[in-house]
Amino acid sequence: MKNLLLQYYIPYESFDADLGGVEMPDWAKAGSECAQMYANHCDAEYMLSHDRYFEHLDPRLDSLRIFYDPQYEQYDNILTLDLDMLITTNDNIFTTIFHNIFNHSF
Repeated sequence: MKNLLLQYYIPYESFDADLGGVEMPDWAKAGSECAQMYANHCDAEYMLSHDRYFEHLDPRLDSLRIFYDPQYEQYDNILTLDLDMLITTNDNIFTTIFHNIFNHSF
């Protein structure tokens, strides 16, 4: 199984200093470092994207990229995680069995 933990940081305009500005702020760096450690723990790849995929949509919707960008078809499981989330578990989400969580079939 090929697993991916994906995060993205789209730089805000320079006038949005309290949101982070053009450089990645400390809170985002902390979230990225935490996610990298978790990905390593889970034997997953880690990716931090800075590029916008949907130029015409709000950048916060870039997590939908995994449904449209063919580069993600190589992964069996993808966890997208906001940068302001810190992981405090040792459980491996990629090996946890979720029964009928989405109730769908492909």
